[in-house]
Amino acid sequence: MNVRHSPMLSGGLLITGCPRSGTLSAQKFYEKRNVLLGHETAGEMGTVDYRNAYMDFDLNGENPPFTLVNVLVRDPLSTVASLESLLVSATTKPNIGSDTDADIRSLAKQGDWLDSLDKKVYLDSAVKWWTSVYDRLQFLPVLRVEDWPNLPHEHEHTHSRKTLTANDVRRRIPAGHQFWSVARIYGYYR
Repeated sequence: MNVRHSPMLSGGLLITGCPRSGTLSAQKFYEKRNVLLGHETAGEMGTVDYRNAYMDFDLNGENPPFTLVNVLVRDPLSTVASLESLLVSATTKPNIGSDTDADIRSLAKQGDWLDSLDKKVYLDSAVKWWTSVYDRLQFLPVLRVEDWPNLPHEHEHTHSRKTLTANDVRRRIPAGHQFWSVARIYGYYR
């Protein structure tokens, strides 16, 4: 997968995670403090981009693309509910744009949830996406959206309707699912 770095200074900051985890809010938070990060594109000082969640992180390499990587996470059930609506919109409505669908399908292959996406099992796809991203990134420093003071809420997207609530998601994820153990790693649902 091509990660877009072009205007970024060498070795910038990366904040990554899942879509709907507050990436746009994080970018706006830093922008107000003159830290120039791009949102899903390269900014002068780095990027806030979910698409980097599956990259190989060799921060000790000779020329790492990022010198600091943080994982952004917000309430997993709310994120999954919102992510499910993104998957429905991006894969069923042509006006969203082929780039979003192509990015999602590329990540689905890496995260091993393309089969459920192709079967249009959107909630299952969203749960698998969230779980695979955060299970994979648990060794990185964490930024929890709920812990940030005055974080602007920029994560609502006009192109999708919420079809599920966090409580709907809670009821539909089985008790033994890996999702729950990964969520606990990040301090949720103890």
